[in-house]
Amino acid sequence: MIGFRGTADLMLVIKVDAEGEWEEIYYGDFSDVLKHARYSKRDNKHTLTISKLRQLAEEGAGRITLDQNRS
Repeated sequence: MIGFRGTADLMLVIKVDAEGEWEEIYYGDFSDVLKHARYSKRDNKHTLTISKLRQLAEEGAGRITLDQNRS
């Protein structure tokens, strides 16, 4: 599970293991993540499970590609 506060345009979530190997879990539009996150008033933060982030990434939610970044 990840937790976050505040807002952003984009979100990048990576998993780094003990050997330093990494895996991109999600890279895309922050607003798509925020729509699915739960808010904890007590902790003043939003949370979202890694499995939900993977699902959003597979569905292509907010996916950023090089073509979208070109002017």
